Amino acid sequence: MTVIHNFHNGVGFLQGGFYVILADEAIALAILAAAGENEGTATISETTHFI
Repeated sequence: MTVIHNFHNGVGFLQGGFYVILADEAIALAILAAAGENEGTATISETTHFI
């Protein structure tokens, strides 16, 4: 993914929501790789803390 300036927060870092999107997608892909043919996945709750 190419990070452009529009994705940055006020201090010039990648906006935290993008990290959460990438983590959510990685988890979903890992689950789908192990799931059966007619099985899927959905995010019910997701919490992230940035320190």
